[in-house]
Formats: sequence, C-alpha cells, structure tokens
Amino acid sequence: MTDFGSATATIVAAGAVSVILADRIGIPSIVLLLGAGLLLGPGTGVLNPDELFGALLLPLVSVSIAIVMFEGGLGLRLREVRAAGGVVIKLTTIGVLITFALVGLIGYYLLDLSAPLAAVLGAIFTVTGPTVILPLVRFLRLRGQSPVIAKWEGIIVDPVGVLFAALVFSALAAPTTADAITSIFAFSAKMFLLGTLVGAICGWVYCLAARRGIISHHLQPLAAFGAAVGISGFAEALQPESGLVAATMFGIWIANSKDVMVRHVVEFNEYFVQLILACLFVVLAARLDWPQLRAELDLRLLLFVVLLIGVVRPIMVAAATVGSTLDIRDRLMLCLLAPRGIVAASIASVFSLQLVGAGYPDGQRIVPIAFTVIIGTVVFYGLAAPLGARLLGLRIANPQGVIFFNARPGIVALAKELRALGVEALVVDSNQSQVAKARLADVPAHRGSIVSREFIERVDLAPFSRLVAASPNDDANALACLTFQERFGPLSVYQIPPAEEEFANWSSGAREAGRPFGSDAIRRWLHEYPDRAAREKCLRVTKLTEQFGIKELLASPDNLVPVFIVRSTGEVQPLPNGGTLQAAAGDTVISLKMGEPAGAT
Repeated sequence: MTDFGSATATIVAAGAVSVILADRIGIPSIVLLLGAGLLLGPGTGVLNPDELFGALLLPLVSVSIAIVMFEGGLGLRLREVRAAGGVVIKLTTIGVLITFALVGLIGYYLLDLSAPLAAVLGAIFTVTGPTVILPLVRFLRLRGQSPVIAKWEGIIVDPVGVLFAALVFSALAAPTTADAITSIFAFSAKMFLLGTLVGAICGWVYCLAARRGIISHHLQPLAAFGAAVGISGFAEALQPESGLVAATMFGIWIANSKDVMVRHVVEFNEYFVQLILACLFVVLAARLDWPQLRAELDLRLLLFVVLLIGVVRPIMVAAATVGSTLDIRDRLMLCLLAPRGIVAASIASVFSLQLVGAGYPDGQRIVPIAFTVIIGTVVFYGLAAPLGARLLGLRIANPQGVIFFNARPGIVALAKELRALGVEALVVDSNQSQVAKARLADVPAHRGSIVSREFIERVDLAPFSRLVAASPNDDANALACLTFQERFGPLSVYQIPPAEEEFANWSSGAREAGRPFGSDAIRRWLHEYPDRAAREKCLRVTKLTEQFGIKELLASPDNLVPVFIVRSTGEVQPLPNGGTLQAAAGDTVISLKMGEPAGAT
C-alpha cells in the first residue's frame, strides 16, 4: 500500500481495533498491536512504513516518544515515590549497569558478537520505557508499590538508557581511552543538565501563564501538548538526545505545581497518547524485515531472550531492592514488568547504521536481535504479568469498590456492611468529626473535598468503580457525580434523590447528574438513623436462597428497602430503585429497615 492516506488510515484503524479487542478479551493491548503490525507488514506486505514515511519515519517516532514521555511525566507525583525512591534510584543506576554488563556478556559469548557490538547491545537493552510499561501497568490495576516503581523506572530509564547507549558508542568511536572518558563526561553533563534546565524553565513559564490566565483554560491541554513537542525539538537542536529529558521534566514540573490544575491536561493527553502508542506499535512490527530476522533467528537467540527475562531482570531487581522494605510480592512483580518497546527499537535502528558506518559490519545484526527481544518480551510479559499479578494477589482484575460521598452514621453503617461482604468501601467527607467516627468504626475515610485535586491524586482509586453521593447538599452531590462520570462512567455514579421540596427539579435534570440511589425515603432513613440505631437494627443483610428470594424479601413485614446487591460472582450493584432488580439464589441484599413514615423530613 503506497497511498499515504489509505496507509495512515489503516494504521490508525488497526491500532484502535486492536486496543478495543484486547480490552474485550482481557489481555494487554500491546500483544494484539504487535500481531496486527506483523500481519500488515511482513505477513501480507500491506504496510511498508519505511517506504511510506521515508526519511520522516524516525523523526516522527522521536516526536511521538517525546509526547509519550511528557504524558508519563504528567503522571509522576513526587510524593508517590517517597516510600520507594531508593528502589527507583537503584533501578535506574545500579540496575542499568547490571543489565548492561550481563546483556553484554551474554551477547558476546552466546551470540558470538564482537565486544563493541555486545557493549552497544547491552546499553540498548537497559531501556524498558513508558511506551510499554504504562499501558501494561494501567491494564493490570495493581495493588502495592510495584506499579508506582515500575512507572517511575520506565519513564526515568528511557533518557538514562538513551544516554548510556550514546556514551558507549562515543567511547567506541574515541581514538584513545582519555578521549573516551572526556567524551562520556561531557556528553552526559550536557544532555542531562541542558534537558533538565530547558524542561524546568519551560514548565515554570507554562505554569505562570496558566495561573495568570494568559492561556485560556480550555486551550491549556493543546498548549501543553504543543509546548512539549516544541521543547523536545528545541532541546534536541541544542544537544542531541536531550529532547526526551526536557519533555519528561516539563511534564513533571507541571504535574507537581501546586497552584495549576492539570487534570484536564492529563485527560486530553491520555487519550491522545493511547492512540499514538497504538499506531507506534503497529508501525514497529510492520517494519520488521522477515528475511533478515529469519537469518538471525535460532535457538541461541531464543535462549538470549529467555536469559534476559529469567536471569538478567531478576538479578537486577534483587540488587536494586536489597535492604529495602519493599514487600516480596512487589519485588516478584517488578521481575514481570520489563518489556522492551519503541525506544529500544529506534535506538537499535540508529546505532546499527552508525556501527556499520564506523567499520563494524556486524552492526546490522543489532536490528533483528532487538526486534526479537522486543516481540519476545512484549508477548511474555504481556501474558505472564496478569497471571503473576493474580497469583501474587496484587491484581484488581474487576474492581467493585464503592466510594461514598458523605460520612454520616447511616452511610458509615452501609460501608461497614459492604466491607463485611468483602467489598472495598471508602467514605469521603470534609467534616473532621464524622471522618474520625468512621475510622473508629473501622471504615476507611478521607477528610477533604471529593472533587479536589488532592483527593483525585492522593487516594488510590484502583479498587473502586462506583460512587454514591449521599451528602445533604444536592448541588454537591451533582458535582461529585459529574466529576466521577469521567472515571467510572455515567452508569456507575449514583446520588440520593433530592429533598422533597426540590423533587420537582429532579425530572427536569436541574440537579440530576447521577442515577437515583434508593427510593426517596432514603433521606428520611439517613436522618433518623443516629437515634434509631441506638435501640434497633436499621440494616438487614440477607443472603437469598431458593426458598427465600427477592420476592419474599420485599414481602417482609419489616418494611425493607433494598439498596445494594452483592452477587455471588462478587459484582456489586447499587439499586436505583429498591426491589426493582432481579436477584438469584446466592446473592446478598443489603436493605434499609424503614421506620414509621410519620417521621419523614
């Protein structure tokens, strides 16, 4: 396919379909994206990225990687890494050196590479990168510290690995040892210092412009995206290989600025970067030269990939985590989070040409070796990481947790009953006294605004997929639902019906942002609960059987109103209207026991 428009549309469509299909199947999208690229490229010959894009291919890849690095930087909060900062530093320093040494030695002895080529190969595979780590971590929904560490490692090790590969090549090209040492120090200093300085200054300027309203709020995502690309190109023009550092620092600076709102910028970039990554992986696989790969592919190369996965990564993680307080499960999980991706491929392509030009004819072997490692690690980690996370008990495969906006005693009681059934529950309230009482009742509670940046960024929301807004303030409930519709979806946010005097507005949508939770009597129940709970049980938890089902429950003389059902499969469903949901034997229903109607407010 030589038509640029048709080929580009094919790449985008293949990427989008692969991501959607992978989500439906329940596997990491990178596995299907590589498969789509292999099918369209060497499999059928439909796509030839080198012929299609020509000399623009590598620059486009570089710009795309800079955007991915910027988006990754936006996700890095300095407070996240305080507990595991030592591990991240060791992974990106000691870990890089260990990977370089072991991969170089294995390549030299197992693949019969020359010493210079083995050294360059070792440097290339120090890189993991956010192009593969971030989608995998996002898909896995992990508990513990391993996802934070893997995210930081993947983003930081990219520029570090690029620098290291460039230093190794510079040292090989230097005529003397003294020149090599001088070249290494000069290049590394220029790359990191210049990239960091450019990224930090531009981040400060952007934040200043955003605070003063120079950039309109609705245009800030576009401005940040354009600035990231421009900053990367500017830094690259001043010092080669510093563009990734500058883009990453720009993102980190914006993300950690206290008085600049970045959520809308993150959301814009998140979807855009997902499309970029999908297209990049399709192009990456479609570029594969099958005859060249087939000539290189043998048992030794497969063993090289196995050793990289099963020996090099575990040794590197063990060395980086020794003496730390990191849980053993997190350490094992980190061993399953090291796929190689776009950056390794682009570095291999560039240095392969440079090695051949510098008089190393076997430099052309780097590309097929690199692609084999990329495909092997992506497929292995993409399939093994979910299984490992499940076996280690770190994966939240199908989050069912409920966040309650309000910590009144009745809400705390509901949350406690859900937790007793094995469902994650969290109450959020700005009232310190109510939050303290919730914690005394052994219910997790957060003090603060549920729509604040501090809550969204500080609280781990991975275990949760539903919101119940139960504040006495209808407008606050609506705002909370609107905020979480973007994260949980409109069908998973609920709010209690408005007060009776405001009920006329409910149908018109004046205060409706979430699905109605329970009947209009729930307000009365919440109001009466503190007094009634002291003398009677106000909640009923019933496990349905073949003999006693939902019809029998509703026919009970105790005036019960079902508000939650926890199915036998573990799925949790707040009930929009009590008693309207079909339930089967084995399901558990949480019902409100209503008092006399005369006490309604």
